[in-house]
Amino acid sequence: EENLKNRALQQYCFVKIAEGFKTEDYPEKEIETYYDSIVDYYTQYAKNYNLTFNDFLTANSVTEEQFKNQMVVYQIKPSMQNEMYLYYILDKEKLDISKEKIDALIKEAATAQNKTVADIKKSEQVYVFEVMAVKDIVLEYVVANAVIK
Repeated sequence: EENLKNRALQQYCFVKIAEGFKTEDYPEKEIETYYDSIVDYYTQYAKNYNLTFNDFLTANSVTEEQFKNQMVVYQIKPSMQNEMYLYYILDKEKLDISKEKIDALIKEAATAQNKTVADIKKSEQVYVFEVMAVKDIVLEYVVANAVIK
């Protein structure tokens, strides 16, 4: 119950502070990196049904251009904005992110996915765990310093 309360408070603080954070400048290279990972995900998803990525697009009545535009607007840019917001707070408040925190998250994921830490690190998912660690650190800081009325 305490864990649930803490997560709800973190989410509430995150949303409230993020409301005031806006960006219009999204690095095109990062957008492409995100998009490539989404295509990889949906390609694997389609394979589960003996389909190709193009078959998946056809089944959903979208062209790749439409799909990409939807992903950029509704998934990629919002995710990037949240990450930029988290890193902004991390830098502004001079919070420290430790390699140990990232390694602990990778180890936890490896156990949950029945993989080795080396497998996770080879899969280029390390950045995801860094972002998770930054989010944890920033949200702990925000909740500890929040004044909720």
